[in-house]
Amino acid sequence: MGRGRAGQRGARAPRGLHFAASAWLLLAALPGSVDAAERALGDATCEQLEAAASADSALLMSPTLFGSVGAFNVVEGSDLNGPVRSLTPRIAAGLSYSFGNLFEGIFERRRAQALCARFRAEQGLLAALEAGNGAGARSALAARAAVLAKAIPEGERLLNALQRDVSEARATLEELSLAKMRLDSLREEEGKARLELAQQEQLPSQTRGELTQMLADYRAADASVASREGSIRLTRSWDVQVRGGYENIIGITQQQPFFGQVTLSYNLGNLFQYSANARAREARTAALEEDLGGAGHRFTAAIARLGSTMSAERERLSQVETLLAELDGQLGQVGTLQTSLVRRYQSYLWFEATRLRAERAWLAAHLEELELFLSKPAEGPTR
Repeated sequence: MGRGRAGQRGARAPRGLHFAASAWLLLAALPGSVDAAERALGDATCEQLEAAASADSALLMSPTLFGSVGAFNVVEGSDLNGPVRSLTPRIAAGLSYSFGNLFEGIFERRRAQALCARFRAEQGLLAALEAGNGAGARSALAARAAVLAKAIPEGERLLNALQRDVSEARATLEELSLAKMRLDSLREEEGKARLELAQQEQLPSQTRGELTQMLADYRAADASVASREGSIRLTRSWDVQVRGGYENIIGITQQQPFFGQVTLSYNLGNLFQYSANARAREARTAALEEDLGGAGHRFTAAIARLGSTMSAERERLSQVETLLAELDGQLGQVGTLQTSLVRRYQSYLWFEATRLRAERAWLAAHLEELELFLSKPAEGPTR
């Protein structure tokens, strides 16, 4: 009663061929079918999925030509012993068409579209999550670069003063080299911050709400795949097949050497398919959550990672502010003294304080952006 491949169902009908061909052309042109103009250009995965579905559905959605040659017993008369039979040759040829296969082919193509949509949603989400690992980095890098850019001219002034002390034998070349290295380190950090900022500006910027919506879209796309697969299973439980063509029984006069037949079939297993499909959908949703490498788990892990980062940076910001307050206090104390030894110590304190100010600016800006990112939405992604 069920069917496996196209053309393996049996049945026949007179006008069925014309009707089947017309219906085939009409349904194949439905919006749900995959059209070459609608394919995702440049997307190799979607192209492969849709091409494979087109190849499979081409057999399902097309009529089947058949032909047969054989012989069977024909009753020619009767005698005292009963009917007289003779072996008579028979030739038959024609077309058969399965409407069950037709709908299965349509659903195969829609399944390919759903798989393509899920692939795109998953790749988009994973790319967004990767970019989301740097949430708040733009503002933080800009703040760090601004502090360093503002401090470098003052560092150059301190270096020039130290060079004068060296020329007057009030400082050593070793101290001058150390100051140059510290100023060069500030310049390097400022340039690195600018470079990283330029790289971050090339990446997409998503809010948590956008990531949540992207995850919901991915789950919806996966649910659509499950629905299409369930529809394919359901279409295999029934069939309406038309079959007709030419038939010639050699040696027997026929007014119309044609035949036709319509066959309806229904597999009683269909009564149990609906509950099984529902269980499959529920299990699929749970499997998405259990998949440690899946998009849902990565979303949860990314949010948790950003939360841990925020806690660690809060603690570090407190430490930096304490250290900076101590250095600023020492700078205020030595600022009134003008000896060369004090100036060299003041230069050391200034470079250390500048490094901490840049770190404080980075931490403060990053924490502000992370708090904004993680504050909404508080609820989890919709399913």
